[in-house]
Amino acid sequence: MSISKDIGLSILAALFPPACLACGRVEGKRSLPLCLCGHCRSLLRSVESLDCARCGLNLTSAGLSGVFHCQRCQKENDAIASQLTLWRYEFPLDSIIHGLKFKRMEFLGPQLATALHHKHSDVLSEINVVVPIPLYWYRRLGRGYNQAEAIGLPLSRMLEIPLVRALWRKRPTRAQARLDRGQRLQNLESALAPTSLGVQTLRNSRILLVDDVMTTGATLSAAAHCLALCGVQSVTTITVGSTASEQRRKGASVYNC
Repeated sequence: MSISKDIGLSILAALFPPACLACGRVEGKRSLPLCLCGHCRSLLRSVESLDCARCGLNLTSAGLSGVFHCQRCQKENDAIASQLTLWRYEFPLDSIIHGLKFKRMEFLGPQLATALHHKHSDVLSEINVVVPIPLYWYRRLGRGYNQAEAIGLPLSRMLEIPLVRALWRKRPTRAQARLDRGQRLQNLESALAPTSLGVQTLRNSRILLVDDVMTTGATLSAAAHCLALCGVQSVTTITVGSTASEQRRKGASVYNC
């Protein structure tokens, strides 16, 4: 049976060779990791140091490696303990995220989760609950799934901890694209709330809050404040991509909805 399956896959790969999501290049392989050719994968840039999600201050130069906000902004938002990310949100990562969100390529979720786990396994070992950023019901219905769950669920399985849908969107919000941080915060005001399950089960938990991309940090901040209402011990955010500090200062106009 396995031999027949291998033959079938070889025939399919020959007839329909996979194309790179970013450049369209066709490689004669059964599959491409992250749906990128070797050249485009080499262009993915790791985020070696984090910048403050609000003001763009480089946190490594400020001596605050591994935190989400600088000391000044931390006073304004103490709900998030730390923030983890993987790559800079730019070409070709934008092609992967677009495929996951808008082309029904849900299978990219486990691949991204594996990359996150490999990069941050030491920190993730301290987490005991995974919580995805929620979508409003009709957006999830149209998309077929929640991209944050597509990443968070396989990540929870790797960590052998539960995924809890602890947040919900009470009302639809405008797409976050082309909104600056102030507009995003206003857009999200009273839109997110803890679920009854979250209130009942998350007290004293160490939460991993999962989303695909962090731009201004407004969505993650609003979600973290909702989780604080559940009495959690700490919130660590994790995203596949993060925009550069220059984009945050200008109010990054990339989609994160």
